[in-house]
Amino acid sequence: MAKRKNKGKSWGVFFITMGFIVLQLLNIFFSMAYSEAFYVAFTGKSTINTNVNFEGMPEPGSVALFFPLYTLMRTFGYKVCHWLGYHADAELDSTLVPPTLFEGGIAFVIPVFEKTSVRYKQKFNQRSRFFQIVFYLGFALYTWAICYFGMQISYFIFKQKPYMPGIIPFFVTAMALMGLEWSLTRLYYKKFPKLFKLDVLMIEHGQPVLGHFTANQKVQMKMKHH
Repeated sequence: MAKRKNKGKSWGVFFITMGFIVLQLLNIFFSMAYSEAFYVAFTGKSTINTNVNFEGMPEPGSVALFFPLYTLMRTFGYKVCHWLGYHADAELDSTLVPPTLFEGGIAFVIPVFEKTSVRYKQKFNQRSRFFQIVFYLGFALYTWAICYFGMQISYFIFKQKPYMPGIIPFFVTAMALMGLEWSLTRLYYKKFPKLFKLDVLMIEHGQPVLGHFTANQKVQMKMKHH
């Protein structure tokens, strides 16, 4: 009987994982499509750079829009898994992506899913929905800012050297953004709870699940400070 239950759980995890992969592939496609559509609609410009030095290279505004759309839709994918009774493990598998992308917002990773227990669900439901949304929106905003301003700065620097092919600044920008995004992500995860005095209830797919401190925890914290 136990073997049958374990087999059922493993099949459930398998289908959830496959479904999540499909959602992320669709996420990439629609994020690319919508980022280009929104950029053209709001600016009236082409998504391809027409500057003589970077002709054929993507516009920073169009590329930058992809990341907040992708991260927010990925978050929705995790929410769908929760509705179906599964959740992602705390840590992401670092073997699936380069180290600079590990736990980063620009990484495409396949988390390990588990069946959500009653105890886990009770603790997860203690989260602050408001601050969790603020956390994800802030996360999406700074990934946009890093990409947009990073590409703008890179294009400006390499514009001074017109003999350099456009692909070089684009490649250098990508490498620099990976390192910057990884560093700021770690800092953001650490500082956000402290800024709003929130408790990290648990970690899912490398990101904190945030809630308010209980009365007992607040008392204990005061006692430590005294």
